Amino acid sequence: INGYTITSNVSGFQDKSIFLPAAGYICETGHKSVNLSGYYWSSSLNASTPDCAFVIFFQHGEVNRRYNSRYYGLTIRPVTE
Repeated sequence: INGYTITSNVSGFQDKSIFLPAAGYICETGHKSVNLSGYYWSSSLNASTPDCAFVIFFQHGEVNRRYNSRYYGLTIRPVTE
């Protein structure tokens, strides 16, 4: 399965990582980009536009971030300490 592994760079936690599968996203016309890209919601809203939230996404070996409208069906990956 395609995806992206993120490894901690925090001292004492360099052995910790999380795998984010390339789950794609859901929009009005269905499930898109499955096994090609991953889009993951954060819990951070855009202060000036609260109907948008911060997203981390990856595709073609690159990782980016941006704000996206919250009506998209993006993946969440709950984690705990």
